[in-house]
Amino acid sequence: MSDSTQEVQKLLWTLIKRIRSDMEEELVKHKAGITLLQYSVLKHIAKEHRTLQEISATLLMRPPSLVPSIDTLERLKLLERLPDVSDRRKIQLRTTKRGKNLLKRIPFTGGAQCLKQGLRQLGTNKTLRLTRLLKELSEVL
Repeated sequence: MSDSTQEVQKLLWTLIKRIRSDMEEELVKHKAGITLLQYSVLKHIAKEHRTLQEISATLLMRPPSLVPSIDTLERLKLLERLPDVSDRRKIQLRTTKRGKNLLKRIPFTGGAQCLKQGLRQLGTNKTLRLTRLLKELSEVL
């Protein structure tokens, strides 16, 4: 791995950790009582029912890694498991009324506050250049 590859990787991980930390702080501030992963699961099923496989693909995680979070959300009555009407082997996950109320109660910015602040300090030209470079990188990956 080249020095520049290692440096970019290190910088990206630092940004991800900072944004994740801000998101977790926001959940604590609003006394959500759930983890960031649990919040992400709820957000992904809030608008439409989804299966465990669909959520795992979206979150880039293996299904067995999500089961404990889903079990906890079900125990907290924030989501429920329903049989899939078109395929009995599948289980649909649906946000309960209590889960929807929790999501409404949290004006979640998705860690955007620290990112907004950092981009504001960079200024418009550097922010546009950074955006262009990140788009370009994501397209070639």
